[in-house]
Amino acid sequence: MLEIKNGFKKYGDKIVLQDINLKFEDGKMYGITGVNGSGKTLISKALTGYIKLTE
Repeated sequence: MLEIKNGFKKYGDKIVLQDINLKFEDGKMYGITGVNGSGKTLISKALTGYIKLTE
């Protein structure tokens, strides 16, 4: 299982993700959709450990 609780990310003074909660259960398929600039790639990178969310 992969999970993000109260995810938050900012670059400098700019908040790019706030209060993100996701839970991906084993054995299921999921998709992430959204408009350009909504944070899809950022969430994918956080889930794979490529970046760390701000604490």
